Formats: sequence, structure tokens, C-alpha cells
Amino acid sequence: MILKLVLHFIVLVIWSVGVEVSAQDHPSVAKPGCDSRCGDLQIPFPFGMKSSECYAEKWFEIECRNSATYHQTPYLKSIGVEVTSIDVGRGTVTINHPIYRSKCGTKHSPPVNYSLKGSPFVYSQKYNKFVATGCNIIGYLEVNGSEGSGCVSICDQDYTVDDIGKTDLSKAGCNGKWCCANSLPPFLTEYRGGIKGLKENERGDECSYAMILQQNHNLYLYYFTHSPQSYFFSVSGAVKDLDLVPAVLEWEILNDFSLKLPAANLSRCFDTNITSSLHKRSGQRCSCTTGPGNAYLQGGCLGLSTSLGSIILLIVLWRVFKATKLIIVQKYREKLFKRNGGLLLQQILSSGKVNVDKVKLFSLKELEMATDNFNINRVLGKGGQATVYKGMLVDGTIVAVKKFKIEGKIEEFINEFVILSQINHRNVVKLLGSCLETKIPLLVYEFIPNGNLFEYLHQQNEDLPMTWEMRLRIATEVAGALFYLHSAASQPIYHKDIKSTNILLDEKYRAKVADFGTSRVISIDVTHLTTVVQGTFGYLDPEFFRTSKFTEKSDVYSFGVVLVELLTGQKPITLLSPEEARSLALYFITCVEENCVFDIIDEKVMKEGERDHIMKVINLASRCLELNGKRRPTMKEITLELEVGSISSASQQTTMILKLVLHFIVLAIWSVLVEVSSSQEDYPSVAKPGCDSRCGDLQIPFPFGMKSSECYAEKCNCGTKDSPPVNLTLEGSPFVYSQEQNKFVAAGCNIIAFLQVNGTGSSGCVSICDKDLKVDDIGKLELKNNDCNGKNCCQNSLPPYLKEYSTQVKGLKENEMDDECSYAMVVQQHLTLYPRYYRPDCRYYPYNPYNPYHTPQSYDFSVYGAVKDLDLVPAVLEWEILNNFSLKLPAANLSECVDTNITSSLYKRSGQRCSCVRGPGNPYFEGGCSDSPPYSDYWHRHQKTIIAAIKGVSASLGSIILLFILWRLFKVTKEVVEKEYRKRFFKRNGGLLLQQILSSNKVSVDKVKLFSLTELEKATDNFNTNRVLGRGGQATVYKGMLIDGTIIAVKKFKVQGKIEEFINEFVILSQINHRNVVKLLGSCLETKIPLLVYEFIPNGNLFEYLHQQNEDLPLTWDMRLRIAAEIAEALFYLHSAASRPIYHKDIKSTNILLDEKYRAKVADFGTSRMISMDVTHLTTVVQGTFGYLDPEFFQTSQFTEKSDVYSFGVVLVELLTGQKPITLLNPEEAKGLAPYFITCVEENCVFDIIDERVMKEGKKDGIREVVNLASRCLNLNGKRRPTMKELTLELEVIRKLEKKSNAQEDHNELVISEDYQYWDDNSTILEIKSVFDLSSRTPILEDIHSHTI
Repeated sequence: MILKLVLHFIVLVIWSVGVEVSAQDHPSVAKPGCDSRCGDLQIPFPFGMKSSECYAEKWFEIECRNSATYHQTPYLKSIGVEVTSIDVGRGTVTINHPIYRSKCGTKHSPPVNYSLKGSPFVYSQKYNKFVATGCNIIGYLEVNGSEGSGCVSICDQDYTVDDIGKTDLSKAGCNGKWCCANSLPPFLTEYRGGIKGLKENERGDECSYAMILQQNHNLYLYYFTHSPQSYFFSVSGAVKDLDLVPAVLEWEILNDFSLKLPAANLSRCFDTNITSSLHKRSGQRCSCTTGPGNAYLQGGCLGLSTSLGSIILLIVLWRVFKATKLIIVQKYREKLFKRNGGLLLQQILSSGKVNVDKVKLFSLKELEMATDNFNINRVLGKGGQATVYKGMLVDGTIVAVKKFKIEGKIEEFINEFVILSQINHRNVVKLLGSCLETKIPLLVYEFIPNGNLFEYLHQQNEDLPMTWEMRLRIATEVAGALFYLHSAASQPIYHKDIKSTNILLDEKYRAKVADFGTSRVISIDVTHLTTVVQGTFGYLDPEFFRTSKFTEKSDVYSFGVVLVELLTGQKPITLLSPEEARSLALYFITCVEENCVFDIIDEKVMKEGERDHIMKVINLASRCLELNGKRRPTMKEITLELEVGSISSASQQTTMILKLVLHFIVLAIWSVLVEVSSSQEDYPSVAKPGCDSRCGDLQIPFPFGMKSSECYAEKCNCGTKDSPPVNLTLEGSPFVYSQEQNKFVAAGCNIIAFLQVNGTGSSGCVSICDKDLKVDDIGKLELKNNDCNGKNCCQNSLPPYLKEYSTQVKGLKENEMDDECSYAMVVQQHLTLYPRYYRPDCRYYPYNPYNPYHTPQSYDFSVYGAVKDLDLVPAVLEWEILNNFSLKLPAANLSECVDTNITSSLYKRSGQRCSCVRGPGNPYFEGGCSDSPPYSDYWHRHQKTIIAAIKGVSASLGSIILLFILWRLFKVTKEVVEKEYRKRFFKRNGGLLLQQILSSNKVSVDKVKLFSLTELEKATDNFNTNRVLGRGGQATVYKGMLIDGTIIAVKKFKVQGKIEEFINEFVILSQINHRNVVKLLGSCLETKIPLLVYEFIPNGNLFEYLHQQNEDLPLTWDMRLRIAAEIAEALFYLHSAASRPIYHKDIKSTNILLDEKYRAKVADFGTSRMISMDVTHLTTVVQGTFGYLDPEFFQTSQFTEKSDVYSFGVVLVELLTGQKPITLLNPEEAKGLAPYFITCVEENCVFDIIDERVMKEGKKDGIREVVNLASRCLNLNGKRRPTMKELTLELEVIRKLEKKSNAQEDHNELVISEDYQYWDDNSTILEIKSVFDLSSRTPILEDIHSHTI
């Protein structure tokens, strides 16, 4: 501020002196005898009017035209544009430039067809911006058939078409929301503007605008901070009302002009290259050296002829200004140095963590001297985030200085600097150091002399053409660099902007990967980055564009585009090509599929390379461009294939050998068992004596049997329906559809498939297809070896205890179901104990069989052939011997029978299963089990038979001993590896940190505990499936009992999250103490995915209790009100009373548990999130449960506390109506409970859907109040919903009003909001004055004032 005031004072004095001097002897701006004005505009030479003597060349001729109002307006005659200002000092002329409009009705702007080629004018890159306004558009500026500049403009969903037209560009930031801006390319002399939809073929009919527009710079910000100049646009008013906008042209006196420039006594003329793109000196500009004036006229410059005192005063003032500026700039630089982490970096550099000879902290003065104060003539290249300047240090070293345009987080900059400073790879541009004395730190790299791959490839030099060998070498070098960044650096680095312009070529034309401006360093165990989509058109991974998740395979896709560039010699995007060939990647894939790829391969490649070798590279590139990132090869595989072909690493070979040894052991033992079993003379029968045991190739064991009723256990009635098998009912039978061995599978395009039980969707999945997929392609789909991950087909688990079902398929969007054929089925899945998979290179990659935590198990579907040709598919039923069967099970001497609940959903022991305890056999009839151990005693009695049986495998006793030793070695190795894995997982999952926290006073040791895996395995019987309490999308919950008899619930996650988030959630939730929130007892960190241990809640969940009511203990109106109040109170605590607010994110009746006294307990915090106190929402991926999901969250992806309120509102409606949130068999308007409820409220028929018990037991006024409360919770506008605090208070008031017979309690226990208002049925506002006591949370009505509206 002080420096600014000093500068203002000096400028004022200089201006006063200048005015005084000018008043005495002011030079002319035009030639003698020539007009110097047109209207209000002064016309300086070399511009002029009328006579050719008055202007330098025809290009500078000004035509003064009379307007309709007789006002004179200057026009640049050579181009035909109106001129608004001319600045001789800057070498600029400002013109009125037309706007490009797209789909704006009848209003059209003049076509933008000015050509400045051959003239001394160019569109100024410094003083203009390319600006576009519109909704979900890409505005682009096309130069010579290619995009020279462009930007993306996105609108909110509630933004209307008229809002775009009302945009005032002088006030708009144009940062991408509603309008966007980008720099012009250099040396721009002609262009064509264009606008297209953000997604192909999805351009709407909305009006959009594009233009070149003057920007005004803030000189002070640039002068004092050396940061990028801030700017604002020189136009005001709504864009729809504008026809012309100001734009700036720069000019120079071309070398071929006949103008003779003045002698250099008071003026100075210097070479320029304003209009040339070839980096030649194409012209000149002049300036006065001693004072104001026009340097293009003889005698046009004026020296300052003032008194000696004035000169001395100016010198003194200037020296004061310079000294003040020097002090302030030095202090400012020191401040920036500290703020940018300079002290920390100095400490790191001196500590030895980074090689001091390798990186250096440069001063700003050094870099200013090296780059000639960042002279524009030193610019090597410009990008979206930075400009790179060429410079020479004092020691003669040539460097490239990267100056960022966008300020990032200092912590990220320091992290990137330290990590990149340790990179040592010959194909990565070397980082020499940094400068921290600017607002935005500078990076200094080695200088690479031969430009980038894009220029060399697409502007080839005939003296040094790019051969096939060079292309292969460059591709291999780039792949090697990316492999190093992904897999060899201490922490993986995602480049995020691989393209040919970011691959530099050194003096020997070796590739150097550059431009790490958008790169990110990640943890080793992180698989992706969720970030804003940014990148370069043509190279951007489509999967990243759709999901916002950047993985290492996104770099692989970009590399694939570069590889195609090297193969074809074509640019990644060519707008002038036919529609199908504009995107090189898509066009390449199409040509590969149509077997015409060699038609687009570069002629030089076809001439020099071998066809087979080229085909291998083509296949590699096509695999890199797979739309599914998981199917792309890694950079390691790519590097190996490009260098020496596909070979396995030593570790993979070792794993393969171990796998083969294990397979050999299993095969040998299996062969022995089969041979011995088949040769036994006294092997027990599988069927009862006198009964057939085979039907065709299938063996029929008892309790199954044929013909006589003596041969089977029971004859079950499985329904009388003469329907297709899909309608088979198993009710009353001992059979259920196996949840473990079946999947619900659907195939189709853009469909939602449901598996309905009792009219309600119990399982379902979504299948989406590519746009270019044909109808017949779905029918040709083969389920075998298909993971059905949602693309073309999808799958989901079956609900437990499934006995009958129906299927339904509908369109992904309501009323938009296509006529295409779709399929849905229950089909058998085969589990693989040691999963294996094939990558796109067709090489076999096994899992490590010695890792006991290789979960989840892989599977494939047991069906062959195209799905359209299938009528029946295999499915698995599980069974048990029901308690009401007449079968008498054998005595427990050789067999053992255990209670089971295979067919019951009520957690009762509904049947039994049996097994032989000592040997093989059938335990379901007397004498069915063998009385000898399976293979030990039998060895001595049948040695010859056994030896004969194993001849085909290894055939001798020595082989058996060897197999036994190998097996024992395997078991011991497995135990050692398992123990080490548990230790490693404990450390990696933050066990040491949690132990330290638990031993401190931050968390009560009595309250939470770190359990060992052995404890929990023993408590849950090794996570027995019979102990499963419930399954969800993210976890399975098991019932267990600890050694001290405590009953617990163990939550085992299916999806691994970030360890930091898990530790944070564990520590925070361990401090929650609320009677209506399930208590967290502790955790186990010895598994790959940590386990959570909660208290056990015995009476199931609210959904079961509400929709499967027990007549012995019905859900009364009083219980419903109490449960609603308890849930509201728990959510109020999480939102407003916890140390940090917690959003539950999955409130539903299945997540409300009921304890022994049927009190509500909010559970399942798997998707919950803790937020800062000042944060109002979370922007996250939309996830939740159909029927409970907040529509506002679904539309905006922004989750607020009011989203939990909406879900609570649905639960409240469930309590009122007794209906399920989604019922697909209901009429269309009643399928969703929440919308149907709101419709009934609006139509005054809500009491028709209220539960009969509620209407019978409750008071109508009280029910009406709860109905009003629920309808406010379900308001589509989240801001209009009440908070959980307000809901808690109102529910307690309603409960008190329902119990008018109770005496009014002490008002110190009041829990009602102060001056809170709600409406009753008589349009009366009840003002409830209250106090709030957290200790009791019991509301009592203190004072009610009634005012009729």
C-alpha cells in the first residue's frame, strides 16, 4: 500500500511536469498537413487518412465515415473494421469485432471472415482472450483446419436458456461455469469459431456465443508480485444484446515496407517478429527514448526541457521509489519464500534426503537475469497451466524455467518438488531446482534442444526423417519412463497428461517425458485418484472422463494414442476429417476391427518395417485403447513387449512353479483317492439296499431315490403350477435356491433387472451397453468367462432363503424401455479356490496360493454358448432333512447329525444335515458309513491295490512320502506366511498408531479394544455362514461370542477403503456415547480389510418387525412414535452434538436395530462420513438404497444433513403406513412409497393409506401432526426440510400431547426449540417456547400460544 501511494505520487508529479512541458512544445502525432482526428479518435502516424502521404502503407489507411447520426467513425479501410483506439507506444489498434452465435433464432452476427494474412496485423495473444458462453458446450477456435484454442462451459441443471443471454462478461469470471475463456494461439491472422455439444450428438437447441474479446490487465498486480496478470473484459451489458465486442490487433512495420524510419537520436527502433510464426525478425517497432511523442515521425519525439530543480526533484523521487520498492520487494520475496516452504526445503536439502548437487533453490534475480526478465521472445511453449522460458545461467548452463499460471497448494508443490528431485531416469526431463521467491513457485528443468515429438512427427524434416526404428525406440523409451513412474519410483506417480507435445527430444533425439504440472504422487496401496476431469482432447481416457477416477491405466490409454500417432503419422484430433475419422483413437480401433488398419499406417512405416512386427505393435496399441481400463496392459508389460517381447518376471515364474507343484499334489492325492475308492470291496452303498443308485451317468444317493417310496426319505409337494421353470415354488419343501452357489444375472442394453420376492425387489442390477453395440450382440453374449460387471450384462447375489421368485426387466430411465431383447436368470456360479486370470496379452497370471487372504474368490458361470440359444441354465438348490419328516436318522456311532436352518428365515433350527465321522459313505441310512478311517488302516490292508492305483501318477511309496513332505512343507510355509501377513496388515492398517491412541487419554481403554484375528475366528466359528446376521453391499455381519460370554456382532468388509479414513472413523466412532447408536466395541487390524466389532442387538431390525409383525407383540402406535423419536434423537446427536458432525448416508428401516426392550439403535456406518464444522455438504458419488435416496442428492451429487432428513422421512412414512418403501407390483403411481404418500397428502386422502392399527390406537390430530411432519421431511427442496433437532423436538411434543393424562413434568427437562412454530389442521401456529437440556433430552410443553392465521 505504501509503495502504491509513493508510485501514485511520483506518477502524478511526472504527469504534471509532462503536461507542463507538452503545453510548451507538444509534437504533432500526424504528418504535417494531414488530418489527425476522426470524430473523437486521434489518428497517429503510421496510420493516416485521405492522402497516401499521410499513412505509411495501404494497410494503415483510416477511412472516416459518417454515421446515421452524422457522427464520424474511423474504419481500418484495408480490413473494413471500425477502429476505437490506436496506441503507437504499445503497437496496438482496438477494433469492434463481431460475435459468433449458434442456434440463437433469427438474430445472426456478421460472419467472422477477416483475413490478416500478408498484413502487418495479428490478433493480440497478450491483450485478447477466446471466450465462449453456453450450457454444456465446447467452444473452439479453428485455425488451418485444426483446433487452435478452446474451452468448456458447463451450467447447473436449474440454469435456464435466458440466463446465458443475460450474462454480463465484464462481471463474469469465465472460469468454466456458464462461460469459459482461453488464450489465443500466437501469430493468429485468421480463424473460424465454432461450438459443439460437450458429448457427441448431444448438442441442444440452446443459444450459445463465441468471440475474441479484449482483456484489460491489472498492471499493479503484475508489477509488484510477478504473478500472472489479472484481467477483466472490456465490455458491459448482456451478451444477447451485443453485436460487436472490442478486440485488439498488434502491428509492426514490415521489412518490405518502403517507410524510412527516423534517425536514432531521440527514438529507438528494434527488430520484432509480431506477425511471423517462423521465429524470424519480420519487422520493426519504434519508441521515443527521452520523452513522449510519435517515434515514427521525424522530430516526433520530445526531450524533457524543464528546470534543473524539476529534474533533480524527479531524480530524488525516483530514487526514493526505487529504494522503497527494493525494500518492499525484498521483504515480500522473503515472505513468499517462507510461505512456499523454503525453510523446510532448505532443511531437506541440507539433511541428505535429497542430493544437494542435484537440485538447487534459485533466487528470482538469477532466473530473471537468465530469461531476460521472462522476455516473451524466450518462450519455449505455453500450456494450460504454465509457460516455459528458455534461459542461460551465469555458468553458461541452458535451462528451461517453468512459470505456473494457477496457484496450487504449497504442501502439494513441496511434495512434488522433493519426489521429482529424487527421480533419476534417462527418459524423464531432469529437475534442476526451484525458485520460491514468487507468489507461484517456479521450476527449473534441463533444456531439451530438439523440440517435441508432435512437431517432429507432424512437421517432418526431410533432412532427418523419422524412421520406423526411431519410432520404435521413442515408443520404448516413453514406455520405460512411464513404467518407472508407475512401478519403480519410491511412490507411484501418475503423469496425467501424456501426449506427443509433452515428449521432448534431446540432442540425440532420445525421448524425454516432460510437463509434470498435473501429475500426482500417490500411496502404493491406492489404486486410483478421484479428481476433476482435465486433460487434452484426443488423449483423454474415456473411462476417466465418465467416472472422474484416474488410474495408471489412464496413462496407458494416453500412451496408446501416442503409439497410434507414431504408427500413422496422423494428429489425434482432426476436425476437417470425416465424422468417423476426427478422433484418431476411435478411427484406429474401427480400422482394426474392420481389418483395414494397414490403410492408415504411415507409408514410411510400411516401407521400412516388417508386416508381422508392425502388426504386433498395432495389437499392442489397440489393447492400450481398450475402453475398459482393467483390460489394458500395464506399462511394465508394454515395455517388455516393445523391448524383448512378453516374458514373465522371476517372481511370476516362482509363483507358477509353486502353483504347478500344488496342482500336482492335489491331482496326485485326488487320483489316489479315486482309485482306492473305486477298488474297495466293502465301500458302503450310496443308496438303500435293493434300490437303484444310478440314473444315466448320475449317481442317486439317499435320501434321494427312485421308484419305490422305500428308496427315498420323503415325497415333497413343490407346487401345482403348470408354468415355465422360472415360476417354480419351493414353499414347504426342504429346498432353497443356494445363495452361495448361484447368482442373479441379466443381459441387455440400458436396463434395470429385478428379482422380486413377494412383490418386492430383493435383488437387482444395472446393465449398460456401448452406443455402437448392435441388438444381435446381446444375444451372442456368452456368460462363460464373463465377469458381468455391468457392461452388456450384470450380476448380483440372491437373497437368503429364496424359495420362489419372479423377474422383471425395465428401462434404465422410466418409460424409456427399448424393444431390444433382454434376459434375466438365476444361474450357477463355480468358485475358484486359487483364482487365476488372463490379461489382454493372453498370458497366464496366477494368484499367490500361499496368501491366505486372496479374497474375494473368483467365479465363472456354468453355462456355455450364446445366451439367445439357451432355454435352460444350471442352478443349485440346497436342502436339509426337515423336522416334520418321518425319516429316522441313524444312531450317532459312525455318523453325526447337526441342526440346520437352511430353509428358515426366522433363525430357527428347521432341519438337520448328517455326515460320516470316520470314513466315507452315506450317513442318512443305517450302515451307510464305513467303520474304518479313510486311508490309514486301509493302506496296510490294500497295499497292492493302492500301488496299482498310483502307478499313473508317481506309483511308489517313496512318491507318497515325498507328497506328504511337500504337503507338510506347504502347510508350515502357509502358517509362517499367514503370521507375517497378519503382522504386516496390523502395521499397514495403523495398528501401532491405534495402540498408541488407545494407550493415551484420547480414547477410553475400557470402551474400545483391538481384537486379534484368532479371537474373532474363535468367536464366530471361523466366520461360519450359519453365524451370518445380515449381508449388505459393503459388508457381512457375523454373530459371535467372546471367551467371557459377551455376544458380539463382527462386521467384515468386502471392499477395501483408505486406511487413513478407516482409522479416523474408528477413533471418532469409538468416542460416540448415545443410547440409540449401536456401540462400537473395537476392531481387528490383522486382516487385509479391517474388521469392526459391535455390541449384539437381539431383536433384528425395524424392517422385519414392521413388515413381518408378530401378533404376540404387535407394533403399537405408541411404540412407533417412540422408535421415531429415538431415531430422530440419534441423528440429531450425529448432526449437531458430536464433536464433529457425522452424516449417516444410509438411513433405512433395515439399519434401525431393536434391542431387548425394542429400543431403536441406529447401525451400519459403512458409508457414513465425518465432516468439518464449517462444511455444509459432501460432493460424492451417488449411492444409497432405492426408496430412501434423497432426490436432490441424486441430481446434484451433494449430500447434506437434509439428505439424512429425507431418508428419515421415508422411515416415518413406513411407521405410519406399514408399507414397504418400494413395491413393484403396485400400480405405477404407488410403487414408490414416498411420492405416493405426498400425492395422498396433497389430495387429502392420506388417511386411506395409514395403517389400521395406527388409526385405531392413535388420536387423529396426533396422527395428522406426524403426517405433516413426514411430508415436510420429504420436500424435494432440501432447504425447506426441517433439521433433525427440530424433528426431535416436534416428535417429543406430539408424544406429550398424545399422553395428556400425564402430569406436566419439571420444565428443566424441556427439549423443545425456542420460539419454534408448526401448523395444525386448523391453520393455527403454535409457538412453543422452550429450553434445552442435553442431560435428559426429554421434552415437556412449557408454554403454548395460539394465533389463528
